[in-house]
Amino acid sequence: MPKTTVKNALKRQHLVLVRPGFETTLKDEFSERFQIKGEVSCRAGIAFQQSVKLPELDHTVFARQYLPRALQHTGADNDAALSFLIDRINVMVGRSNRQSGQWTLHAFAIDDDPSLARARSLGKKLLAHVQTKQKPLFQRYISNDQFSSTARAASDVVIQIYCPAADDLWFSISTVADGISTSEAGFKRMKSLRGAPSRSASKLEEALAFLGQHPKKGDTAVDLGAAPGGWSFVLARHGAHVQAIDHAELTIDQKKLSGTIEHIKANGLKFTPEKPVDWLVCDMVMGARDTLNVLRKWHAEGAMKNFVVNVKLPKSNPWPLVAEAVKCLESFNWKHVRARQLIHDRSEITLIGRK
Repeated sequence: MPKTTVKNALKRQHLVLVRPGFETTLKDEFSERFQIKGEVSCRAGIAFQQSVKLPELDHTVFARQYLPRALQHTGADNDAALSFLIDRINVMVGRSNRQSGQWTLHAFAIDDDPSLARARSLGKKLLAHVQTKQKPLFQRYISNDQFSSTARAASDVVIQIYCPAADDLWFSISTVADGISTSEAGFKRMKSLRGAPSRSASKLEEALAFLGQHPKKGDTAVDLGAAPGGWSFVLARHGAHVQAIDHAELTIDQKKLSGTIEHIKANGLKFTPEKPVDWLVCDMVMGARDTLNVLRKWHAEGAMKNFVVNVKLPKSNPWPLVAEAVKCLESFNWKHVRARQLIHDRSEITLIGRK
């Protein structure tokens, strides 16, 4: 196989992945929130100098995955790319006395079939090489599913191959201690919920998992803009007693739910519960500042203990609005608040908090 060029093997950078189309927004976030300047270097990727310290992944709004100390290899020749990858693995093996934990391989692209096919092919060939030529290393290999579904040691390793285009490849070897997501590309997709009236149910399940807290049997909840009922379904599924606020009709079969749903035909912007509730959730289609004003009102009145609120973003230059949302959350002075673009979010972010 042809050897990779020295040019491709020298420049190490931290690559941060983001939802395609939000590259500039992530660049703005890191520049303004964390005073770290980066450049859009590929589709869905912002590159930062190796010398900078990246913020915690889950404390950012838009970052999906980190590829620490990544190396870029350009060119569409797959033999040259595989040779490049094997060279890097050989370097890793040469330093094996520093690392003896388990490892997995993430080979992926984002929303691009030709690039994904290339990533999968290179990943499969690299793994086959390790299996035949680096057997001690292969003995410590475990699958992606097993790696992401069990607790990991800080020294466990993730090898990442990201193909943003047919002639572009980024390669990273990092440990869990580097603060990466243990899920491939940072994707933690939720299972579809049988009986849910809309796919938005998965969005709330993801937000609750990120929050690290779920409604429990007997909790009270308000769902503003509830129709057709996906979020109310999730709350009641966990056992909450839900007031679903919407003039439109709900399409929920409550027979198999642990909790209850009371449909109240009212304006979600103006509704206030008679007494504080355990949960406020809101996925209304309205202007972002209207949503923030609703959240501020509920907070000022002490009307909820936990919240999940979805904020729709403007199509152009969304960062100033996102910065306003982050500042709003910081003013609450709660133990745990986050603004995050979840995997199930599109042109929106989700604000979550527990008191």
